[in-house]
Amino acid sequence: MKHTFFIFLLFVSSLQAWSQSPLTLEQCISKAMQENLSIKSARYDIDLTQDKISEVKAGLFPQVNLNANYQYNTQIATQLAPAAAFGGKVGEFRALQFGVPTTTLIGVSANQALFNAQLFIGLKAAKTASELSQLQLVKSQEEVVYNISATYYNAQSLAQQIEMLKKNMASLSKLIEISNLLYQNQLAKKIDVERLEVNKANLETQIENLQNTYSQLMNLLKFLTNTPQDTPLEIQTDIEKDLKFLTQETESIEQRIEYKLLNVQKTLNGFEQKQITSGYFPIVSLVGQYARQGFAKSGELSYTSFPVSFVGVQLQMNLFDGFNKMYKLRQKKIELQKIETQVATFKENANREIANARNTLKISLKSLAFQQTNMNLAQKIYEQTQLQFKEGMIGINDILNAENALKEAQTNYLTTLVKVRIAELELKKANGSLLSK
Repeated sequence: MKHTFFIFLLFVSSLQAWSQSPLTLEQCISKAMQENLSIKSARYDIDLTQDKISEVKAGLFPQVNLNANYQYNTQIATQLAPAAAFGGKVGEFRALQFGVPTTTLIGVSANQALFNAQLFIGLKAAKTASELSQLQLVKSQEEVVYNISATYYNAQSLAQQIEMLKKNMASLSKLIEISNLLYQNQLAKKIDVERLEVNKANLETQIENLQNTYSQLMNLLKFLTNTPQDTPLEIQTDIEKDLKFLTQETESIEQRIEYKLLNVQKTLNGFEQKQITSGYFPIVSLVGQYARQGFAKSGELSYTSFPVSFVGVQLQMNLFDGFNKMYKLRQKKIELQKIETQVATFKENANREIANARNTLKISLKSLAFQQTNMNLAQKIYEQTQLQFKEGMIGINDILNAENALKEAQTNYLTTLVKVRIAELELKKANGSLLSK
């Protein structure tokens, strides 16, 4: 029993350790693909479209209706008939009442479409609308991938910047201790110690501000992955582990989801034009009815019913609609021209976006190499300045200048690093490969 309980504790602790392990970017994206609210909404749209297709298909099946009618005639209609038919004089008419006060009708009628061009074209249009909703889902997924990636990279950059500043803080604290010793031995001035302490206070404030911004980014990441805000979330802070750049990626406008959406809209427009034109064709249906008609008159005729049934073919055709369909067709043709213009505009913009993204990435990569060299040099100078300050070879101004130069170099490096990753995202977006593995 004790052995089993010990294994259970190990299992629970391993689950806790796993749940608290830092999430990779891929894990965040994978979670968002299942939990993100905008993606869930897009999936509901797909379900709605499938039901709309089923709704259109319902028109292919027989339409069966139950009909019932009860009527009590307070005054039975009167008709005139030639009196000669009843032995009267020729030229005279007799008033007659046909029927009884109480009449009923209950039965079943059916209508089966044999030919309805609008119905068949509408079914094709509904299937194309399903493709449109699928593309809308992909578009939502692309937007989520972009937003999560950009948020993740910025959070990584801030985490590294905070870590660097904390190391600078530790070095600065040691310098303050050394300055205090020098001051106590009358080898330094009190103002030198105070200037270092002011610099430390400023550094603490900067770290706090960065930590607040980092928390906001993590909250945004929780929202994008539909993670409760009170749930702890950690990410991998090393932004440099998987730096893979796409400077040689093949350009493909056809992969862009916006291009596919415009093409589907063109297809839908074509079906809408055909559906309007099909309104000129007749609608042929097979119709039938079976019913029982009943009659009754109080005191004279007890309720009696008789069967009524028929089977036939019904043709319905509009001969003139006041040019309604003509004007509708004109509108759809104008909409098609508008879509074609949007396609041409999109192609021009897409080529521009690809060119800009590729150039931005190349420039950012060059700048990153320079900023990394500059940061390493600033770190080396800062370490040498610390040694010279400890040996009393330089004053407080030199150490403060070296520290500020190091912080600036670190910030520039991390800012450029994020620019590189965002430029990589922009290139993927321009090429339509955000969702590609």
